[in-house]
Amino acid sequence: MDEDGVFSVDFLLSVMIIMFIFTGLINIISERAILAEETQKLSQSRIQIEKISNALNKVYCGGYGQKINIKLPEKIGNSTYLVKIKYSAVYVEIEGKKGKTPHYPMTIVDSNLKNVNELVIIPGKSYYVENIPLNHSFALKISEIK
Repeated sequence: MDEDGVFSVDFLLSVMIIMFIFTGLINIISERAILAEETQKLSQSRIQIEKISNALNKVYCGGYGQKINIKLPEKIGNSTYLVKIKYSAVYVEIEGKKGKTPHYPMTIVDSNLKNVNELVIIPGKSYYVENIPLNHSFALKISEIK
């Protein structure tokens, strides 16, 4: 009778240890999946601002009259994001994390030809970027396409 009781206790102990191991593995796997999803969103947002930066550089280096349209996706993954264009870089913010891609230093003006230090472009919209003359130099005019 003692042998049967020891066997039952050993079996129960083994099952509990296996359950603890599987629970730990499931937690590790779910954390890694979440981390992979966040990394994918960050890399997609970085790719998006690199496309914007490259477009700005092409228009600026092309000289007076160069034009290009930029279309932003509404969301990256299932997350909203924010894009800011500044004098020498494009910035993105998604889920509290920030990214930056540099571009050639350039003057940025809005659709009213007003010089701006920072221009926020809205996801899901399209923008028209044009190289225009301004004060014996060039500037990039960025305006929303309606």
